[in-house]
Amino acid sequence: MKYCLSFLMLMLTACQTSVIERHVATPSVREGLSRPTPAFPIISISGLTGPVPDISRSGELSSHFEKLVFELEDDGKDQYVRKWVDDIRYRLDTDRPIRAHVENATDILWKITGIKATISADTGGKENLTIVTRPGRNTDIHCYGTVYSRDADKVIVFTELFVGSKFPGHLLGECVLEELSQSLGPMNDVTTIRDTMWRPYELKTYDSLTWSDAVILRTLYDERIRPGMHRDVAMPIVRVIIAELLDELNR
Repeated sequence: MKYCLSFLMLMLTACQTSVIERHVATPSVREGLSRPTPAFPIISISGLTGPVPDISRSGELSSHFEKLVFELEDDGKDQYVRKWVDDIRYRLDTDRPIRAHVENATDILWKITGIKATISADTGGKENLTIVTRPGRNTDIHCYGTVYSRDADKVIVFTELFVGSKFPGHLLGECVLEELSQSLGPMNDVTTIRDTMWRPYELKTYDSLTWSDAVILRTLYDERIRPGMHRDVAMPIVRVIIAELLDELNR
């Protein structure tokens, strides 16, 4: 099966953050089907930080969504929605103590997006997320992810999260949460707003998901936003959904 490759690299070092995405050119794209919009009320999600965005920020968060989902850090553009539609089965191939971090991250992401993640007992390669540590001279101190989506409809089908053998232990939880959340679709790091986890490392303001991040993810995983949807078709719907979510948060 042919896949489109998105390569998301986040280097959480003391000096730099780098995000690289590569996409195979696609002659035609069909829209896929979305899962039903998550039923868990966004206002009931615990563990989120930062201010609850008020209704006046609807336009700002819509612009933030567009930059996260449809723009690349090398000034390129990705014109199509990429998202998961299947639940995640993950395998840990690392001796780093991260299982609790993975469980915490996938629990909050499930409540926001409806994508359920469970550890896989299958050894036959049926998992669609692997978290690995491999020795490498230039990668031992890094944490990054590689995200694969189908060429035809932009459905994300596999992610590999790499955690270096010398990556700082006190940053493991942040690494796992940030990489897993961005591997769901908002793959760009931008400075549109301050109250977000997804900023360049040297400009970090939060080390965990914020209410604004939850709005972005819930919008992406609303059933009205389908994988393979073109940016020009998606953005008017995005603005409606974000306005609805902000209204819900500020009742």
